[in-house]
Amino acid sequence: MILSVFLAIGESWEDFQKKGQDKLLIKNNFYQYSQNFEKVFIFSYGKKSKKLLKNVFLLGNKYRIHRFVYSFIFPIIYKKEIKQSRIIRGMQITSAIAGSVSKILYKKKVIINYGYDYGNVAKIEKKYLHALLFKLMDNIIFNFVDGVIVTTRQLKKKISILTDVPLYLIPNSINTKIFKPMRRKKSIDILYIGRLEKQKNLKLIIDAASLLKKKISTVFIGDGKQRNLLITHAKINKVNLKILSSKPHNLLNNFYNKTKIFILPSLEEGHPKALLEAMSCGVAVIGTNVTGIKNLIINNKNGILSKLDSYELSKKIELLLKNSKLRQKLSSNARQYIISNYNSISTWKKEILLLKQ
Repeated sequence: MILSVFLAIGESWEDFQKKGQDKLLIKNNFYQYSQNFEKVFIFSYGKKSKKLLKNVFLLGNKYRIHRFVYSFIFPIIYKKEIKQSRIIRGMQITSAIAGSVSKILYKKKVIINYGYDYGNVAKIEKKYLHALLFKLMDNIIFNFVDGVIVTTRQLKKKISILTDVPLYLIPNSINTKIFKPMRRKKSIDILYIGRLEKQKNLKLIIDAASLLKKKISTVFIGDGKQRNLLITHAKINKVNLKILSSKPHNLLNNFYNKTKIFILPSLEEGHPKALLEAMSCGVAVIGTNVTGIKNLIINNKNGILSKLDSYELSKKIELLLKNSKLRQKLSSNARQYIISNYNSISTWKKEILLLKQ
């Protein structure tokens, strides 16, 4: 059986390498596909084409066609490879455009994943045209796919109103053998890893840190449009903030293990991998009480929930920094929670079984 994997519009191997995600994808996603399918084709929007594993082949946009146009025509350019495939696995909703073309032209079965509420996130980031386009896609694209993988029950409920297409609940998962507790000096008081965008609400961390009597070390790892704004905001509020560019995924475990508290202050989330990784590493976590975070954090058991309020968040931070026993309790419970519920071994079995149906 041959599998085709369609990346989201604009995603490329070059981007994955730049973000340090390439090795993770090969070790986890592509390795799993390699072990369970005769051959795997990965369709990228970058120029590069190469063999990633013995039977996994990256096929690039060799003519450098605009990404939107390319999403409609690469199923024609790579007609031979797609016609060989038994099933198409689309990564995120925009992959369904090329998936739909393949279904219409070649009658291929298409399974996509719906990772978060794309329209709501676009609205938060004031990308109103994107929000409108995602809403239109939600109403059209499900007519051209055979199944949708969702990461949370909330997303499953939302999509079930829009379509009768089969929905499969397969949450994001973590390789708990990689993301695990390690003995490291806790030199970082507060850590955040992810995009530096409005949806992530990172000014809340800075505002909360500025209210603390004791100066603490705060580290953000990631890239995004709000980088300079956050640096300026931290200087104005006299907060010791260090922003590091995105790091290779295999190095993140070291940062988690040097951290006392991981904070995810988002306005909304899907099923946030960084939070799962931090919990798997046994870091005490604080998250805002919003969709996607409150579904993972059981307040005062495996982490702490906070309102979207800087004063309340500052009190939660102060509590955890002062109380090492509470941090230890939360970190231990968080690790066990991830092992029991989000271990990648079990979730990969579910996906492979689905794709082979």
